[in-house]
Amino acid sequence: MTKSRDPATMNDIEIIPGNINILLIAPHGHDEDDKNTGKLVRHVAEQSGCYAIINEFYGRKAEASRRINLNNLPEIEKHLQDGFLKPLIAYKNEIIKANGNALIFWIHGAKNKSVEGDIQKGTDVNPDVVKVLVGYGQKTENNRYTAEPITANTLIEALTKNGLDAVAANPDKKVDVKKGIYSYCGHDITNMNQLFKNKEYLDPNVESVQLEFRMEGCRDNEKNIKSTAESIARAISSFVQPEIVVAPVKQVYPGDEQKKESALAKRMSDEDSRKNAIEVQDPIVSKAYDKLAQVFSKNYEQALMEAGQYIVRTFYGGEENIEDQQYNEKLEFSKEVIARARDKKSTKEETLNQLYEKIDKNRDANSPSRSKLYRAVNLIVQNQDLKKYLSSSTFSTLKKLSLSHKIYLLGIKELDRKQAFIKKIADEQLTIKQLQKAKQKSQSKDPTPVFLINHPEKLTDDKIQQVLSFDALKSQPPKKLQEIKEKVESRNKDVGEEIKRLAGLIEDHKGYLTKFDDIKVDVEKAIEFKKNAPQQPKKRASKIKVKQKSKDPKATGFQEWTKKENNVNVCTGCSNDCKYCYAKSMAYRFKQVEEGQWANEQIRQPEVDKKRKLYDGRVGFPTSHDITASNVDAYLKVLKNLLSLGNEILIVSKPNFDCIKRICEIGADYKDKILFRFTIGAMDDDILRFWDTNAPLYEERRKCLIYAHEKGFGTSVSMEPLLDASRVVEMATDSAPYVSDYIWIGKMNHLPRLKSKAEADNDQEMIRQIEKIELGQTKDKVLAIYDEFKAKPELLKKIKWKDSYKKVLGIDKAAEPGMDI
Repeated sequence: MTKSRDPATMNDIEIIPGNINILLIAPHGHDEDDKNTGKLVRHVAEQSGCYAIINEFYGRKAEASRRINLNNLPEIEKHLQDGFLKPLIAYKNEIIKANGNALIFWIHGAKNKSVEGDIQKGTDVNPDVVKVLVGYGQKTENNRYTAEPITANTLIEALTKNGLDAVAANPDKKVDVKKGIYSYCGHDITNMNQLFKNKEYLDPNVESVQLEFRMEGCRDNEKNIKSTAESIARAISSFVQPEIVVAPVKQVYPGDEQKKESALAKRMSDEDSRKNAIEVQDPIVSKAYDKLAQVFSKNYEQALMEAGQYIVRTFYGGEENIEDQQYNEKLEFSKEVIARARDKKSTKEETLNQLYEKIDKNRDANSPSRSKLYRAVNLIVQNQDLKKYLSSSTFSTLKKLSLSHKIYLLGIKELDRKQAFIKKIADEQLTIKQLQKAKQKSQSKDPTPVFLINHPEKLTDDKIQQVLSFDALKSQPPKKLQEIKEKVESRNKDVGEEIKRLAGLIEDHKGYLTKFDDIKVDVEKAIEFKKNAPQQPKKRASKIKVKQKSKDPKATGFQEWTKKENNVNVCTGCSNDCKYCYAKSMAYRFKQVEEGQWANEQIRQPEVDKKRKLYDGRVGFPTSHDITASNVDAYLKVLKNLLSLGNEILIVSKPNFDCIKRICEIGADYKDKILFRFTIGAMDDDILRFWDTNAPLYEERRKCLIYAHEKGFGTSVSMEPLLDASRVVEMATDSAPYVSDYIWIGKMNHLPRLKSKAEADNDQEMIRQIEKIELGQTKDKVLAIYDEFKAKPELLKKIKWKDSYKKVLGIDKAAEPGMDI
C-alpha cells in the first residue's frame, strides 16, 4: 500500500494510509448512525499518522441499497468483503509486518444519556462528566478480552489526562435491544471489535478497543470535533512504537494450514482432548505461565524486563527451575544465547509454543499478551547489546530513559545510531513524536549501510548508493564490514523467499484470470441468449426478429481447436502424470484431487452413462486426461455414442498403440468424423521421460501416427509444449509424411508456477530442465524457428502456430473458439 497521506476510496469506504502501529476505524460514520465519528477519525489520522478506515456511506438507517451494519461481521462478510474487510485486514497485516503488533481503535458514538446510563452503580464516577466508554470484551463472567486490561487502563488514564474523561464500559449491563439498551463492551462475537479473536481471523498480535464518544462536548460541532481529535491524538501517542521487525514465533492454531502443528496437537484425536491439551503439556508451561502472571502484576517496565529475562534464560538459554528468582540487572548472557533470542530460535520451541497457546486462551488482568512478551525479549536483547557496546556513562543514560523511548529504540537496528539517539534524547529531552521526526530526518540525511540494507527500496537513489560503494566501505572497520556482509546475506535470503511467495501469488492470480475469461465467455453468451430468445407473443403479435449473434472473444489454448462447451471428459486424473499438466495443477489447487494422487485415474461413471447430443461444432474428447489402458473401455463407450449421433471428434493424445488400434477399429465407419492429434514434444526419450513421466515414448507415438494415417483417418501433430526446440524442424520433417492435417507448434505455459514450486522444493533437476525450456522459447528463438521453417516452404505449409507463438510472430488468433482448425 502507498504511504502517501492522500485518502483513497474503495466502494465508498475511505481508507487512509499511515506510518505508525495504530489503525482507527469509524464503522458508523453515516449521519443517521454515529454522527461525525468519520470526521473525528479523519482529524486524528491527519494529526497522528494513524492508519484509518472511514465509512460514511453505509448505515443501519440508510436507504435500503446502503443499509449495512459495518459493526456486524456476518453482514460485512456477505456484502462488503472487498470494500471493507479486505482493506482492514491488509492494513492490519501491514502494521504488524512493520511493528510486530497492531492496536485497533473502533470509534463509535453514543447518545449522552446512553453514556451516562452506562456508569456502574456504586462507583464515585460522575456520569455527567464522562465523555468516553472503553470496551475491550470485558464481562464479569466469560470475558472475551480483545486487549489487555493494562492496555485499556492505560488508555483510560491517557484519555482522562487529556480532557476526555473515560471509564470502562459496564460489564454487568443488561441489554434490551427493543428498548435501545446496548452493551458498549465490544463483547458480542459478531461485533467487529472481536474480529481478530474470531477463529477464522485469529491474530494474537492485535489488540482491539471499542471507544464510544458522547455527542455533547465531543462531536456536536466542528470546534469540539477538532478539540476531541487533538486530545485523542495526544492520548494514543504513548502507544506509538517504531517500525520493528519481529521474527515470528511459530504459532499453533487448529485449522490454520499455513502454520505448523505442534507435535502434541498431532497426537490429539478428538475435540475434548484438544480443549484439555494445556493440562497435559510440558510442566514448564504451567510454571512459566504462573511466573509471568505474577511478574505482570507489578510495575510495567519492571515486568517487561523481568519477563524478558526469564524467557531468555528459560527458553533460549535452557535454564530450569528459576521461577523463584527475581530480575537481575547485572546478569549477562552468552553471545550464543542472545543470538538465539534475537533470531527467535528457542532451544525449547515446542514448549514455548505451548506457553503462548496457554496465554492466548487464558487471558486475565495480570497475564500478558504474546506481543508484549516478544517486546520483553527484544528489550533484553537490546539491553545486552548496548551494555557491551556503550560506555558506562552512556549506558547509565539509557537506563534513565522512559520505557517508551527504550521501546522506540528497538526499531533502530544499528548500534552506533542507537548510541547517537540515546544522547540526543537525553540532551534535547525529545518526546516520542519528536524522536520519530528526528529519526526520519537522520535517515534522509545520513543513512548507514545496515539501514540501507534493511530498507532496499532506498537503494534506487544514486546519491544514497554511495554509502555502499567500495570507496565508502573500505573506510569501515573489519568488524563492521563483517556485520554488513552478514546482513546482506540475510536480506538476500529474505528477498529470495519473498520473490518465491509473490511468484506463487502471481500464478494463482493468472489462474483466476483464466477462470474469469471462461466465466466472461459464458456470461456474454447468456446475455446474447437472453437478447435473442423469442419473447412470449401477445395476441395478434407480429413475428419476432432475432438479432444475429455476435462473435465470441478470440480463442486461446485448447479453445483454438474446440469450443469449451464441446469438450468431453470421462476421467479424473491421468496416469501419464506429466509434470507441466495444467489440469493436474488446477485439480490440486481446488482440492479436487489429493496432492500426489493425479496418476490414480478415477472413472466418472455419470459422464460415461450420460445421454449425448449432436454438438454445434467439433467435439474435443478428451481434453483434461489422456486415453490409457485403464480408461479406454469407458472412453470407447462414449466415443461410439458421440459418433453415432454424427459428431466430429478431435482426439488429442500422447498415444498408446493398443488404445489407438481399438479406436481405429471402433471408428472404422466414421473416418470422416475423426481427427487424431498426437502430442509429440520431443524425439529424445530422456526428455520425454522427464516431462511426460509415464506417457509412451517417441517411437510408439510415431508408430501410432503412421498406423492411423495408413488406416485412412485424419491425422495431425501437436508439438505443444515444445520440449526440444533444437530439433523442432527435424521432428516436423519426420512427422510430415503421415500428417493429413497440420503440425501445431506452441510453448510450454505456466513456467513461473513450475519454477516457483521447484525452487520451493529445492528440486535442482527440475530447475535445470525449466531453464532449458525457457531458452527454447525466448522471442529470438521463436523467430529463429519461424525462419527455419520459412526456408522450407513445403514443410511450412504443414505448420500452424499456437497462440503463444502467434503473439511473438504477430499472427491474429482465431476470431471464435474452435475455428482455428
